[in-house]
Amino acid sequence: MEKAMEYFEKAIEIDPEWTAPYTGLAEAWAGLGYFGFIPENIGYQNSYKYLNKALELDPNSANSHYVKALTAVWTEWDWEKGEKEFLKTLELNPNDALCRMYYAHLLMILRRSDEAVYHAKLGLELDPMKPLVLG
Repeated sequence: MEKAMEYFEKAIEIDPEWTAPYTGLAEAWAGLGYFGFIPENIGYQNSYKYLNKALELDPNSANSHYVKALTAVWTEWDWEKGEKEFLKTLELNPNDALCRMYYAHLLMILRRSDEAVYHAKLGLELDPMKPLVLG
C-alpha cells in the first residue's frame, strides 16, 4: 500500500490535473483506516481530501464515484448515498465488474435480492476470472 501511495504521489507531481492518482490515494487511505493499519479518522480524513480533489478535477470520473460509493457504504454506513454513487458509476461505466459486485452486495443488505442477482450476474459476465468478482 505504501509503495502504491508513493507512485500515486509521484504521478500527481508529474501531472497534478490527472484524476486517477488522487482517486488511488483516496482508496488507499480509506483502506488503511478501514483495515486498522492507521486510526480510522486519519485514514478517512485523508481519503476524503483526495477524493474531493479527484471529483473537483473530473466530476464525471467513474472510478472516483466508485470509491465514493465504497466509502459511503462501508465507512459511513450511508446506504442511500452509496447506492446513488454506485448508480452514477454504472451510468458512467456500465462495464465496471467490481462496481456491479459491490452494488449487488449493497442490494443484498437492502434485501433487494432480485436486483442483486441481476448485477452479480452482469459482474461475472464482465470479468469472470477476477478473484473479487468470483468471491
